[in-house]
Amino acid sequence: MFQIETRFVYLIAFIATILLSSTLTNALRTSANWNSGLHASILIKDRIEQISQTHESTKPLQPRAAHHCGFTGNNDIYGIGIRIGIYTQALAVWFAKYFLASEAPFLRDSITVFTVALFIVSILYAAVNAAEIYAVEAFIILQIFAWQCLTGARTQSPHAKENFRNSVTRRVFTECMDIGCQSLLVWFWFRGIDEMVETPCGTFVFFLAKLDMFGGFRTYAKVVPVVAMLGHVHRIGLEAVNVRSYFMFQKAKRGFLETVARFEELERQKRERREAGVVTTMDHHRTSGDALTTESLDEGGDAPNQDTHRPALYSPSRRTSQDSETPISPVYSRPQEQAHTQAAATPLQTGDFRVFEDVYHGSLYLTRCMAATKSATLSGRSARLYKLYMRLPLGHRAQVTEAPQFCSSEALDIASRIPSFFACHRHVLKYQLTLRFPRRVAVLFTHLSRANLVDDWNIPYHLYVALTYPDFLRPETYAPLPSHEGTAVAAAILLPKAPKRGWTLAESWCFTISHLWIHVFFILQLELTIRWNRIEGLTGLASVGQLIPFVIGVGSLGLVLVRWVERWYKGEVWLLERGLVEDGVEGEGNGGSGKGRLDPEVVRVYERWKEEFEAEIRRLGTEAEKRGVVDEGMVDVVEMPPRNS
Repeated sequence: MFQIETRFVYLIAFIATILLSSTLTNALRTSANWNSGLHASILIKDRIEQISQTHESTKPLQPRAAHHCGFTGNNDIYGIGIRIGIYTQALAVWFAKYFLASEAPFLRDSITVFTVALFIVSILYAAVNAAEIYAVEAFIILQIFAWQCLTGARTQSPHAKENFRNSVTRRVFTECMDIGCQSLLVWFWFRGIDEMVETPCGTFVFFLAKLDMFGGFRTYAKVVPVVAMLGHVHRIGLEAVNVRSYFMFQKAKRGFLETVARFEELERQKRERREAGVVTTMDHHRTSGDALTTESLDEGGDAPNQDTHRPALYSPSRRTSQDSETPISPVYSRPQEQAHTQAAATPLQTGDFRVFEDVYHGSLYLTRCMAATKSATLSGRSARLYKLYMRLPLGHRAQVTEAPQFCSSEALDIASRIPSFFACHRHVLKYQLTLRFPRRVAVLFTHLSRANLVDDWNIPYHLYVALTYPDFLRPETYAPLPSHEGTAVAAAILLPKAPKRGWTLAESWCFTISHLWIHVFFILQLELTIRWNRIEGLTGLASVGQLIPFVIGVGSLGLVLVRWVERWYKGEVWLLERGLVEDGVEGEGNGGSGKGRLDPEVVRVYERWKEEFEAEIRRLGTEAEKRGVVDEGMVDVVEMPPRNS
């Protein structure tokens, strides 16, 4: 039933697109042939009078009936039926996004079809025939187009109840429409508006007040699309980074799975030897190379530190963290390094687990970067301002929480060493503009995006620490530089452990109302602009070009409301709000889609290796301390979490 309704709406929307194009062509042809007969004589007479009164004007007269303080608008492009259809369709998408998620993808596709039609209209009507239309008409058309680009059920929204899978085709199409819209707005406010006709008694627009479109509002309108254009270009670059990270993960996954198979075979051999009464210990000192790290060195980029093959030495545990499962702050000094050298001379059981150690170092890298946030050090008035900022609906932003598996002491130490917000921004932009963005940092950003941990406030801090790692940390901190492949695998392991979204009901309603206000603002802006400029002839639903958009828009809103009422009557709305039933949407869940993730059994094998690895590190550290190699005055106390049974 849903597929039949979708095809039906697609058919109606396709017919509406054709009708809009045909009516546009007819309107242009009619305006071009208006200078015939009696109408031509009247317009020529009006033109002569206008030239005699205003010698400075060089613009052609609009070939439509112009009144003293207004003009007759184009009913086939922004008539009352078309506007009502657009208004109701936008409200239907908003309602479905927040109250009935199962209908959102269906409505989003209908919005896509209308966006294509408006893009064609904007180019043909506003850009190609700029000298023949009023400037306020182009403003109305472009605002409707921009509004349609903003309307829709965006994917991976941190405040939405459900996330939607987004195909590559849809992402590319959406970015193309957004860039096309911003390009038209840049052209209009910088050049196109000067080529168009002004309204006889002034051109006014609504922007929280009645403003002159050719006055100070134009300066503001020039800045907004330029900034939006830069934002879209930046987002495209980040999407390219995500694609690159995905291929890096696929490349590293093969070597990681081979290492998992070797470790499972080693576990099987250990069990057999244990049954035979032979006690063995685990070896982390390899003599052979590893495919994953060797490829990194051959490529000449993001190579791991030379200390990657050397396990860390921990000092004995004196404090524990109940909410931590991974040691984060291993430190070593010169005596510890000597103790490790002596321990490494002892031949242990052979095995090549450099890939696992590289992944382990990648997890340290990711968790330390995610711990870089100023929110942990805010207090007093700054804390209240920050809390207010986080409640404001300023775009895609997740609730800031402490990074998973991270001890609070080092998190506070990292936060205290971060420079200012703008200093971090400058440092990150320097790497972006010079195309020197390391692949490890790209993996970090992809991980934050898929874990819903990206927010405008903290992302500069995260990237700054990632770019300056490990030099940013204290000299005594154990921080081998992982390869980008190991970081990609570590991100896949940490992804299921990412904190869930923590939006409260009040914050969700804040986003819902604020997005509704955006729609109300656009409706008020269009209607008041039409009224203040006295655009006439926009009434009636007699033409087919207005009737079809009207029926589609009103029908979409009615369909969503009826479906919601049906669920409310059956009691499913109460269950949906509490997450007790699914809404029929293919959700990505917390942590993104299934792409770029590892099988849970594979992760459990790695976790078993990590337990043995950390136990070996603690054993070596304890032995070194007993031999008196470790100087208590030179080594910081390390928080070691208790191991779960």
